[in-house]
Amino acid sequence: MNVPNRKIREIIGFVRKELANQGGKLYLIQQRNFADCDEPAYFDVSNSTPIIKVAVKGRDSFDYLTLVLHEYSHFLQWKEDSVVWNDTFLGIQDVYNIADLWIRREMELTPRTKKRIFEALANLEYDAELRTLSYIEKFGLGEYGDVPKYIREANAYILSYRMSMYARKWFSQCWKRRLVEDMPNKLVNKIYYEPAAAFYQYYPDEFLDTPVDDSVKFWQKVPFVPEVLK
Repeated sequence: MNVPNRKIREIIGFVRKELANQGGKLYLIQQRNFADCDEPAYFDVSNSTPIIKVAVKGRDSFDYLTLVLHEYSHFLQWKEDSVVWNDTFLGIQDVYNIADLWIRREMELTPRTKKRIFEALANLEYDAELRTLSYIEKFGLGEYGDVPKYIREANAYILSYRMSMYARKWFSQCWKRRLVEDMPNKLVNKIYYEPAAAFYQYYPDEFLDTPVDDSVKFWQKVPFVPEVLK
């Protein structure tokens, strides 16, 4: 079901006003993605001006509005100078860029630094999704879209950072349908057996280069799903 135009105007107007108060802008771009299917939207403040860009082509209004609210949540993290935002920097270096260099095997990381970096990335997205869900409720968007599915996709995104630490590969955000179906309906930020097994089952090629010893250590540490999350 598409979101009514009045509701779209309300949400877009709210976000644009909030950004404008900080000298920023929101752009709704008529394209499908910004980098294959891996970047449907992003928040950027690299030039000290907050910018949100969302690719809206081919998306229904619920989908692109939740992207707007997700990126707006990152804007709030930055604006508030929040702990989760500041934790994504080592000195002046963005930890995502460091993680990307490690994944491309252009640098090595100690186990402690690796854990610190990927936990920071997962925590940033978990916090953003909590904020997004609160705005979905505030604006009554649940009436027009599948919120449980949104939560499952959000879990795939959050947990993909933690799984990337073991696979040494990024996971595409073009999630396989069966992976999303196997994600919990409650937002989580911890790896446990069922979602971890789903990543291994539906993305086996991503783990081909994972050393056997690392895989054994990984599965020894993975707890089974808590009943409260089922």
